[in-house]
Amino acid sequence: MQFTFAVKKLDDRLNRTFSSLESCKELYEKEGINEPEMLESFDKIGKDLSVLKKSIAEILAANERQFDMIEFLTEALKLEYQITAELQSYIRVIPDQGLCKELNKLLLEETKHEEVLASQIRNLGGDPQVHYKIEPKPAEMSIIDLLSRHRQMDMKTKKHYDVGLSRFKEPEFQWILSKLTVEEAEHLKKIDVLIGKYQEEEVLSDELKNIKWVDPYMGTPGDRSWVE
Repeated sequence: MQFTFAVKKLDDRLNRTFSSLESCKELYEKEGINEPEMLESFDKIGKDLSVLKKSIAEILAANERQFDMIEFLTEALKLEYQITAELQSYIRVIPDQGLCKELNKLLLEETKHEEVLASQIRNLGGDPQVHYKIEPKPAEMSIIDLLSRHRQMDMKTKKHYDVGLSRFKEPEFQWILSKLTVEEAEHLKKIDVLIGKYQEEEVLSDELKNIKWVDPYMGTPGDRSWVE
């Protein structure tokens, strides 16, 4: 599979070469250059590249399904990483130790999801890397706002797995996604219970109403090789 990924990179570079070739031909015309042999060379290069691209396309078409799976799993890994990064940050700033304990349990489970996804991506021949962009947040958030935000992220991740279950019918893929979907559904139930608990409290303490936000903890070097 590493060969196929190398071919895919070659295809990407080939597309850029085609674009550069067209730019050269446009400049040739625009600047009024009159060198027929040079123009013939450009045309010959274009034809040769077209033949090469056709051969590459046949190789990639045979592995299209696998690329599709890897792309889906990589997006899932990104969603899970966003969840774990923010859970780590929540635990650092929330003063309620009981709540921190519950969130830490979720964190451990979400980290296992990352490991499962990364392993599956490698099994398919991919390279499990994600690029996480921290979204802007209010300087202060209430505990209910914070938990609601986390719920939205869990819901988005579960919907992603639901889509995968409908798209990929391979038995092993179905088993993995089904397990992750069930566990995300359980996480949503736990978060709903926590939100309900704080909503029932008539008066929240000031420290739970105004939690100072800290950017998500991104891990120490070597913590997660697929995001470094």
